[in-house]
Amino acid sequence: PSGPAQEEVIRQALAEAGVAPAAVGYVEGQGTATLLGDSIELRTLAAVYGEGRPDGRPLAVGSVKTNLGHLESASGIAGFIKTVLVLR
Repeated sequence: PSGPAQEEVIRQALAEAGVAPAAVGYVEGQGTATLLGDSIELRTLAAVYGEGRPDGRPLAVGSVKTNLGHLESASGIAGFIKTVLVLR
């Protein structure tokens, strides 16, 4: 896992979408279930989405792996379904 690489990819995606980091309220994380991977991911999310974020508007972060485990090829759709349910 590379924090700087993850940060660069997220910033590029936000820029291409025209979305300010502070406008995002929920992120469905990868949640590798490793001390190293999860800590890098959370630090990266804090660095990107924390910029310009007003007080009282926290970023919610979840990971379907905590509920269902590693799903191999189904992990993407499981994360998508969970995110839809969170937004609902």
